[in-house]
Amino acid sequence: EWFWAMLQFAVVTVTLVVIYVQIRLQSASHVVHALNAIHARWNEDAMLRARHAHCSAWLSGDREIDPVADYLCEFIEELGSYLKIGAIPAEILWDAHSWYIENYYFLLHDSLVARRESFNDRTLYQDFERLFEVMRAINVRRGAPSDAKSEEEQRQFAEGEVRVTQAFLRLKEQEPSIRYRTRPGSTLRAALVREARTRQSSR
Repeated sequence: EWFWAMLQFAVVTVTLVVIYVQIRLQSASHVVHALNAIHARWNEDAMLRARHAHCSAWLSGDREIDPVADYLCEFIEELGSYLKIGAIPAEILWDAHSWYIENYYFLLHDSLVARRESFNDRTLYQDFERLFEVMRAINVRRGAPSDAKSEEEQRQFAEGEVRVTQAFLRLKEQEPSIRYRTRPGSTLRAALVREARTRQSSR
């Protein structure tokens, strides 16, 4: 009798382990799918043009939030909402997008404060700000820089965004010819990266 009891226990244990593994795999698959969707939206034409337009305006001295900047803020606000409901683990989001989240927060911070005061709404872009604080806390845990970005660092980021988005947009317009010229198996993403590196090294 004890043998059958042990056998049942083993079967139940193995079943639970299999279920746990399946849940982990499904969760990982969901996160990968979510990150791919975020990456696609971040590099779609409208977003590339918004990033390019805002950083160009910032470099020219226009630091106000306009509808283009609102478009950027809304996207990052959505990322904060995903984090709030547990759709994406904070550490994974940090790996994938903290560079952009933190730098755009500093580019937009003063205007965000002014916009809240203008509308008398402290909840405006609240998830964006919470997301930034979570990213900065992870910086501290991982030993990454967590200080405020200097004016020079913000300028360098904005210049980089202008160059990269300009290169990506130009290549997207040339996508059919790029696909024709590249070797079999070569992707547009690889071509975009090569073009961005070429443009940066030529400056």
